[in-house]
Amino acid sequence: WGSTNATTIAEKIFDSNDTNVAPDTPTADYRGFLDGPGGSPVPGNQISGSLTPTSTTLTAGATYEALGALYVASGKTLVVPAGTVLRFHAAAKLVIDGSLQVQGTPSAPAVLTSPHTTPGKGDWTGIVVRSSATGVDIDNARIEWAFRAVDVQAAVATIRNSIIQQFSTAGVAMTNSGTSSQILDNVFDNFTKVADGISLASSSPVITGNHITRTNRALYMSGASNPVVSGNVLTGNNWGVYLFGNNSSSETAVPVPVINGNDIYLNTTAQLQANAYAAGNPATI
Repeated sequence: WGSTNATTIAEKIFDSNDTNVAPDTPTADYRGFLDGPGGSPVPGNQISGSLTPTSTTLTAGATYEALGALYVASGKTLVVPAGTVLRFHAAAKLVIDGSLQVQGTPSAPAVLTSPHTTPGKGDWTGIVVRSSATGVDIDNARIEWAFRAVDVQAAVATIRNSIIQQFSTAGVAMTNSGTSSQILDNVFDNFTKVADGISLASSSPVITGNHITRTNRALYMSGASNPVVSGNVLTGNNWGVYLFGNNSSSETAVPVPVINGNDIYLNTTAQLQANAYAAGNPATI
């Protein structure tokens, strides 16, 4: 491969890691790559591709190198125990069509992160939860340096007690996700006031007990997003809450969240901004 750096190798391989589709596009499995011509395999727990057992439980406290996209198919389960570290090389991602159980603890969170000594926002894609997924519970994780830390697409997911930081687009994004999803008691800190903490498109999860700081918009909502938002602290962002109505005159097509009992303060541009609700729209926030 001309390198012993897994990220350098991955950047020159174009497979399912680049398309977000499996098994339609094959995965190039280069686990066990050598340290030189005729050399020895580079050591480490290297994983990539589709997980074939019905249930896969990683070793608590171990570090894994995700050399490419990891796929958890419908009917399969991945368990990530306390203290486990997953390092995602290049544009690698964790795609969930089945079940994901992240079981960190306050003293030993499960960590999903960049492999780089000097990491950057967007080093890896993040966790992608797709519509066939069930039983997705992310508890006491630290998810960092991703494009979107958690991207929930027409599925139900719970994200709780976690630290979500240093993301390039969003901490948690949900599209067409209903009231059964929950975002509870997390800390979102993006350090540089870029990207959105929580981004909702026609989604209405329960949002409670989160602390969101140093993002562009702590909460961004579009479409028919009607979450209950309570007990959160939104401070030090550009916007606290930003609601986008897409110039619709229909109350059922715009965000109408219930926002109660939150601390929303010291956000630079606005604590709350409702934008592009068409004239005559009867929505009340």
